[in-house]
Amino acid sequence: MLENDALIQALREALSAAPQNVILRKHLAELLIQQNAYAEAEKEYRHILDITPHDREVELALADAFIQQEKWMVALVILEKFLQGTDPNARVFLMSARAYAETGRPK
Repeated sequence: MLENDALIQALREALSAAPQNVILRKHLAELLIQQNAYAEAEKEYRHILDITPHDREVELALADAFIQQEKWMVALVILEKFLQGTDPNARVFLMSARAYAETGRPK
């Protein structure tokens, strides 16, 4: 944990000098997820989407962060966009099924 804490701090310092660096910000968000800091990861994913609004990988990671925080309906807004697309993957179906089960909302 201490190693990740130091890495998180280093990434935050690097991002203060280069706030638009999407690669660093993704790495930070992934480390935050590993630390169960889902709300902080959510903020980083949102920031990334401000920079690159159509990053499907980040949208899906954001939906996962919402699910980890039990923000089911917000997660479903993102996931339903994937479900309506031409090629939803298994991860989208699993995440959607969990969110639908938690909300009691059938699809």
